[in-house]
Amino acid sequence: MKIGIFDSGLGGVNILNSIIKSNLPLFDDIFYVADTINVPYGNKNIQELELIVGNIITFLESKGCELIISACNTSSSTVLNNLKQKTKIPIIGTIEPTINFIKETFHYKNLIILATKVTIESRIFENTLSEYGYNVYPIACPKLVDAIEFKNPSLEIEELLNRYLHIEIEVNEPIGILLGCTHYPLIKDQIKDVASKKFSTEIIILDPCERISTEALNLISKDSSINKSQRLFIYDTFDIELLKKKIEYYFKFDKVNVHFEKISNIKPLDELKINQPKY
Repeated sequence: MKIGIFDSGLGGVNILNSIIKSNLPLFDDIFYVADTINVPYGNKNIQELELIVGNIITFLESKGCELIISACNTSSSTVLNNLKQKTKIPIIGTIEPTINFIKETFHYKNLIILATKVTIESRIFENTLSEYGYNVYPIACPKLVDAIEFKNPSLEIEELLNRYLHIEIEVNEPIGILLGCTHYPLIKDQIKDVASKKFSTEIIILDPCERISTEALNLISKDSSINKSQRLFIYDTFDIELLKKKIEYYFKFDKVNVHFEKISNIKPLDELKINQPKY
């Protein structure tokens, strides 16, 4: 089975990495699109996101993908349900697996959600998790994705985290912090350090990436035809050499044959507005 995965940049590689590490031979080729020419997605409006994500889905369809994973909370929380209706290929997002992960693993009340501005404004996590009895503290982190994507100095990221976590919570039990953007696991140790200094209680970091990959793998038929070479194609829409350096810094893919390629048929937003895709 051919799998397509996409994100605005580096964040979705966390989910890609979980799939590779699963050791389950349920796929042959994986196509990963890092749409860094349009990063960050979190400052785009709904119409813009539909153009961008629809264009990527079209590209992954052209590669013969039989399953697509939106490894991006921003697109998953806003436009994915609409775009699912316009393709026959099954698409899995991040929202439902993340909510299932929280319900099953976090058994305290106070829950901070760190996510992009668009994800927070969608209220998808806040509304759903509040219904399950959590005291939810949604925090938009509008500059954090860029800081991670472009490897800003650690002190700059720490300053952002201190600013975003400047909230008051009356605590008598551990606080959970949901990493509501797939970029954030790349700095989860730093998030925990900053939060531990801010709040006088135990901090539990909730990273749903492995759960998202598990639910995606559960959709794959074990009877699928398998190419044991398991090739991984990583595409970037802006600077493939820069992406390659960042991936090699954070991850090690030694179980698959990796091919890096820059693609030009996924366009920047301004061009998409002129030449709208079929979505």
